[in-house]
Amino acid sequence: YVKQFANGSVTKTITKEAVRNLDIELPDRRTQDIISDIYMLLTNKIEINRQINQTLEAMAQALFKSWFVDFDPVIDNALATGNPIPYSLQKRAEIRQDLHNCGQAKPLPEHIQKLFPNSFTLTDEMGWVPEGWVVSTIGEHTHFKNGFAFKSKELTSMNTNAFPVFKMGNIHRGGGFKAEGTKSYYPNSLMTEKISAYFLDKGDLLMAMTDMKSNMAILGNTALMPVSGRYLLNQRVGRIRPKDADIMNYPYLYFYTNFPLVVDELRSRSNSGVQVNLTGEAIKETFLLVPNFDSHKIFDNQVSAYLDQSFQLDETNKTLAKVRDTLLPKLISRELRIPEAEKQVAEAVA
Repeated sequence: YVKQFANGSVTKTITKEAVRNLDIELPDRRTQDIISDIYMLLTNKIEINRQINQTLEAMAQALFKSWFVDFDPVIDNALATGNPIPYSLQKRAEIRQDLHNCGQAKPLPEHIQKLFPNSFTLTDEMGWVPEGWVVSTIGEHTHFKNGFAFKSKELTSMNTNAFPVFKMGNIHRGGGFKAEGTKSYYPNSLMTEKISAYFLDKGDLLMAMTDMKSNMAILGNTALMPVSGRYLLNQRVGRIRPKDADIMNYPYLYFYTNFPLVVDELRSRSNSGVQVNLTGEAIKETFLLVPNFDSHKIFDNQVSAYLDQSFQLDETNKTLAKVRDTLLPKLISRELRIPEAEKQVAEAVA
């Protein structure tokens, strides 16, 4: 409608006068307010869910850092039993001791605290680590798979009767799943048994394998797949899947692979050039700290619950956004009556 008033052959322009004279349908003020309220209700609910997800992520990150980077429970146990603290961990031990002395330390429940060792051992690969923990490699404990090289002519931007293709644009800087990252879809009609092998499962860890050296943003970062059987895996993204979830599961791997020191190690294994690349072998050879079974299991149970809640909120937000973006045009065009729209919104928000 607007374009028919535009002028120009190469660059289309429209004058301010033409804009002022555009005819629009203007509902009464009460109707405007109701439509606005519906929009804000859905938008605010989406934002609240996003904030909850950020809180869940922060809680899980803090727990991972405390247990598996700073080794707080092991330091606490060593202090309690009088075992020596390695020099590299002395500063952290002093902080923990001060917290205990002034009553500000938050002790773990006894049944969790005793799952951690009370001493450290020196390793060639990673320095001092808790006694009984093992320095291994990502390849030793996971299955790795490269994505499929889809032809651009096979992909479409239409999301009907097609599967979304997971690309590097679906990975946030610093790690995390970005649903709106790419707009490429593979038509159902082209599906073959070969292509179906590239469907992703819930909990699959997806790593960016290519980046620009001058502006490195996501190389080595990972995202977690929140659903099964919906996305197909594109090339230059690696799929990492645990071999034995009891020993090493996706919650630990997700926070481990996105920890800055580990990302730095991954990037150091990439080739040099204008475009830097990680090979599957380089990823599999990256060191992996494997905690003892019990401490891993308690972390896995707790953080899996956080991630499941986060996955569910993401799905809820997709539904809310779809309701919002579908209802509003129909309300404005009077295709849908307000009572019916309010009913649909109440069901979606509930």
